Amino acid sequence: MKQKEFNQELYAVIANKTQPSEQFLSLIKSSSKLSAQKALEVYREDYKARLSEALANTYAATHFLLGDEDFFKICSDYIDATPSHFSNLDDFGDQFSDFCQTHMALESYPFLVEMSQFEWSFRNLFHQRSIS
Repeated sequence: MKQKEFNQELYAVIANKTQPSEQFLSLIKSSSKLSAQKALEVYREDYKARLSEALANTYAATHFLLGDEDFFKICSDYIDATPSHFSNLDDFGDQFSDFCQTHMALESYPFLVEMSQFEWSFRNLFHQRSIS
């Protein structure tokens, strides 16, 4: 299996929860404490946790207003619907406001879209290069 194929299958297994092929599993070294399958489960959990943390960092006020349970539910749904294609975790969340427009949480939090749009705009302004 070539590196590119391995990377694609690793991403599919972790992000999309597909079952790994036998060839793929054979390329992952098991240890006495962790089988290849269990290691992939750890990566799968870590993947979602890291993306959720990145969203919480970018959308701190939205997180504060919604609370952990509602915010991380939206994050989980967003991550499932919008796989990351960024190499920088801080860039993940670019479609979060659009996603919030269709999320059922909007019924309980009518300000959700505007709040998330504001925070993304603020993030972009904060990271904008200064003009000298």
